[in-house]
Parts: sequence; C-alpha cells; structure tokens
Amino acid sequence: MRALDSLEDSDLAGAAVFLRADLNVPVDGAHRITDAIRAEAILPTLRALQSRSVATVVIASHFGRPGGKVVADFALERLRAQFESIWGMPVTMLANPDAVSMQAIAAAKESNHSLTVFLLENLRFHPGETTNANDFSHALAALADVYIADALSVCHRAHASTVGMVEVMRDAGKTVVAGKALFAEMAALSTATSAPVRPATLMVGGSKLSTKLAVLGNLLPSIDNLIIGGGMANLFLQAQGIAIGKSLSEQTMLPEATAILARAAQLSTQVILPIDAVVADAFASTHGNQVAIADVGEADMILDIGTATASRITEVLTQSRTVLVNGPLGAFENPAFAEGTRTVFRHLAAAPGTLTIAGGGDTLAALRDAGVAGKLHCETTAGGAFLEFLEGKTLPGIAVLESAAKN
Repeated sequence: MRALDSLEDSDLAGAAVFLRADLNVPVDGAHRITDAIRAEAILPTLRALQSRSVATVVIASHFGRPGGKVVADFALERLRAQFESIWGMPVTMLANPDAVSMQAIAAAKESNHSLTVFLLENLRFHPGETTNANDFSHALAALADVYIADALSVCHRAHASTVGMVEVMRDAGKTVVAGKALFAEMAALSTATSAPVRPATLMVGGSKLSTKLAVLGNLLPSIDNLIIGGGMANLFLQAQGIAIGKSLSEQTMLPEATAILARAAQLSTQVILPIDAVVADAFASTHGNQVAIADVGEADMILDIGTATASRITEVLTQSRTVLVNGPLGAFENPAFAEGTRTVFRHLAAAPGTLTIAGGGDTLAALRDAGVAGKLHCETTAGGAFLEFLEGKTLPGIAVLESAAKN
C-alpha cells in the first residue's frame, strides 16, 4: 500500500481540524461509558494537536444506529462530560455541520487561545452520512482546513465522514492525514501482511466463524503457523471428524474449513488446534472440567483451551517473529473459562522482539482481562475493518487517504 501522510507531514499551526474518531462506546442503562478504549485511542492525536498549536478540532463520530434521524438515546451530547474527563479538556457541542457551527469554529480560531475542542453531534442523525451524500460531505468539509482520520474501525465504510468529505477536501487542496493511532496501525498491518518477518503466525478465535474463514484463506500463503481456538476451533475439529458435543459451531461452513485444512497441508503451514479443553454443560457454569479433546462428551460444551493446548500455543508463539491475533481462545467473559486465553495473551505481551498485532473489541477486552492491555506492538479496536484488511480487501477510508498522500 502507498504510505499515508501523517501529522508530522504538515504545518498545522493555527488550523481548524476535523478529527474522525470512533466514539461508538458501550454504555450502561444510565449512559455511563463501560469501556473507554475507543475514546482513549485519540488521545495521542489530541496531544499532538495541542503541541503543534492547532486552533480548533471538531471531533466527529457515529454512535449506535439511529437510522438517519435524531434519537435521544444515541445523542453524543449525553456523553460529553465523560469525554471531557477522558480527554482532560473542555468540550463544546456542535449540533449540526451548519453556519452556526462554522461561526463558533471561526470565533474560537480567531481567539488565539489554546486548542478549542468541539464535539459534533452523532453523524448518523443525518441520512447523508451512511449514503455518502454529496451535500452532507460538503457541509462536513466546510468545518475545517485539515482532515485527520484516526479510526481504522470505520475505514471499511464508504460514508460521508470517511470518504465523501475527504474527497472534497483533497480536491480543494486541503490537508488530509492519518492520526497517530491510524498511522501506526496501518504501518504495522502493512509490514505484517506484505513483508512479515518469519516465522509468521496467525491466531484466531472468537465465535464469528463465517466472517473469518476468508481471512485464513487469504493469509495461508504468507504464514507459517495457524493457531485456531474459541468457537473457530470447534468447526475445524469437526472437519477432522472429532466430536465436539454441544459446542458452538457453524456446520454449514464445514466444506470451507475442510478446504482450508487441505490448503494448509499443501503449503506446509502448521495448523494448531486444541488437544485438550475445559468443558461444562453451559456458558453460565461456575466451573469446568479439563478433558482430552477425544473425551469431549455429547452433553459437553468446549469453553476454553486446556493446559496442554496453551503450552503448545506458547511454544509456537515463542518461535514466531510476526503474530496477528483476532479473537479470544475461550469464553473468557466467564472467569471459569478465562485461564487459557489469559495464559496465551500474557505470553504474547512477554515477547517484545515479536511484531504482535491484535485487532477487534473482544480481543482487546481479553487483553485487558489478562492484564496486558497496551503491551503489544499494535492493538486496534477495529474488528470488521481489521478482518477485511487481512482478507485482502480495499478499505475505502484508507484508499482515499492514499489518494491524498503527497509522499
């Protein structure tokens, strides 16, 4: 891929910036943010804007799926005070990308004070966001001199705030760059997929089986090891004729799993599947029993990898120099079935010489559960975009940044 322009590539002093973030944060019934990692992801970029004497920044994001209309439960204004606490700076709301907002931005820009932070109300309150409407793209573009993309998690969507307005600003000669997090994520991903230091390993888990099989097929030629855990492993165990009891699986995908195993054998790619597991009769069980894979009973659910499997996986990871990770290796949300994932993820964090990239919300949640969040080379909240990139697809939000790059 073509290199993206970064914050360091441009003179931003006195500029009005539009920062596309991902503030689609989980909240509880009282609208309290339960996981702030997405809001925290833009902190390096915000600090860089402060140090480079930027005048104003409009932070913009979607929140939930309001369907192109104003829905009170999806208002970012309700989270403004919490974002102020997370970012450590005052935040002023902008209701719409209109003349009133433009006047507020212009006034702040002329005040010569320190960085003024605005938060634009939920982009998806406007139907033009998801349809990439030309008029909405122009309205957004009019708010700023500089566009900064800092959310890989939305780059697989051709929306107004990720593509349309970027094209408008690019064509007008305005500055278009990647933020701190996105620039680092794309640099790491490009290295890991186009020129990985070998041995290279892909480790996949989680329960969204059908969304990940294409990734395996695309990456098989460029990896040496394929580690499969979680619900993914159940499908591949079935493909080998191994009984999995009442464990989660998508049997309609068996032909694809069988083909991947055959292709891996042809390429001499080592496939590591569980050789033992922790089983119980339900996800809500408070304890499980460790058994050999061959001893999984008809009433058993496989909910975690066993100690022998964890040891085998860590042995492979120790020998690896590039590791891509998507998904936990068991039902880590229940402490009774978290130990396998914790063991393996803690080992990942203890290998500083390895380029290790983890992607997806569940993956990052598992890293936090293991106490090693922030200790890998690259950790991205992107789930769908991460997988689509690994699958070899073009991400519209990245392609338009590449088209605007001057390097």
